[in-house]
Amino acid sequence: MGKKRSKPNGSGSKAQASKGGHGYYSADSQDDEVETNCSESDMQSVLSNDEILGDPDQSSSSAVDALHEKFSDSINLLESRTASDREKSLNYICSILSSSFVPDLLENLSETLCSAALKCLTKGKKTESKLASNLLLLLFVQLGADKMSTHADEIRKGLLAASNNVNHSMESRGRFFYILSLCSFFSLDNEDDGNLLDSLETVVCGTMKKEVVPLVAWAFESWCVLAIQFRAERIVENSEKLLFRVLKIFEEFQDNKELRLGAGKMVALIYETFNNPEAQVFRKFQKFEDLYDLLEELSKKGSNVVSKRDKKAQKSSLREAISYMDGESFKAEVVKFGKETLVINSYSSYLLYEAFKEVLGTGVNKHLAVNPTVRTIFDLSEPGATGVSNLDRKTMKERMKGEFSENDKARTLYLRKQRGKRTDHSYD
Repeated sequence: MGKKRSKPNGSGSKAQASKGGHGYYSADSQDDEVETNCSESDMQSVLSNDEILGDPDQSSSSAVDALHEKFSDSINLLESRTASDREKSLNYICSILSSSFVPDLLENLSETLCSAALKCLTKGKKTESKLASNLLLLLFVQLGADKMSTHADEIRKGLLAASNNVNHSMESRGRFFYILSLCSFFSLDNEDDGNLLDSLETVVCGTMKKEVVPLVAWAFESWCVLAIQFRAERIVENSEKLLFRVLKIFEEFQDNKELRLGAGKMVALIYETFNNPEAQVFRKFQKFEDLYDLLEELSKKGSNVVSKRDKKAQKSSLREAISYMDGESFKAEVVKFGKETLVINSYSSYLLYEAFKEVLGTGVNKHLAVNPTVRTIFDLSEPGATGVSNLDRKTMKERMKGEFSENDKARTLYLRKQRGKRTDHSYD
């Protein structure tokens, strides 16, 4: 079962992350470290927030020279023995790389930044290691797969080692899996991604203890991001086992918002794949009615311990899962950036956009507009080329309406043959 845009994964490749011996369920894992905050004097230093928000694309040569100088100082600060200095430096570098597309700024610096980030990833605490993993991903975003090919294997091994290091908190280890899953979008021919998907399924289906809940929650998110790179057959290969695990988690851990959100995304993605008439991968789930009823009940009630925003996100995730279990299709969304628009016409595309938005923040529109690597991931045409992304909104919506109307008809006919509104039947 290979990836969508790459050759099939080789079955003989050695797993970088085996399913055992990595402390996934170790009860000896240490408690989450207390997040380190910069002091007030640090915030007023040369690497202040006001300077971070400066536009690196200014035409003024003096501004560009100043940016290069501050960027070089930040890189040197990564070797500091003080954790707060390293965190401050990582925060500045990540802010620049996420908000703007500046590959020229990184010329001849990729090896230095990669080595420093991996060192911070290994030895740093919660905040430092999180920023270091973000920096590794941002290097891929800025430079692309070709220029980062010499570092890709080292980055993969570093993130895997960090995710299996019991000295890191469970939440941090789970996030390392998530960053690694996003990095895999820049190396679609990597055969080890199949092994990573297997490892994530092992984490999801393993022994469930309270201390591993943060790790499992991130494993759900990571699985969804990684699985959309694969063909439909691989996504649903272990669907029975995964859906049983989701049902049990919803029954036993209803109050954990991260678990509910991640598990809801997995259900939605699996059933979106089931509903694709071209994939022909529909399969029966024995506990369909139990899962459907539980999802419906949870989508109507909230927990008093979460904010209104969190409740909205959870209910949205669960309702998406319910709609796909009912056989409905994704309602297309449009993201406007500059004079262009990105059409998100599937739940998998929506998950991918939200994942990059979480890392790039407000800079996601900038990268969609000018970064060729990000544009390729989202199947956008070259900047300035005539295509769907450059149509005016009225014309594009009319075209979308016709396309999705035909798709809905085909999907409705297919699902009508397979099952009723809420009955799960298999086909031969």
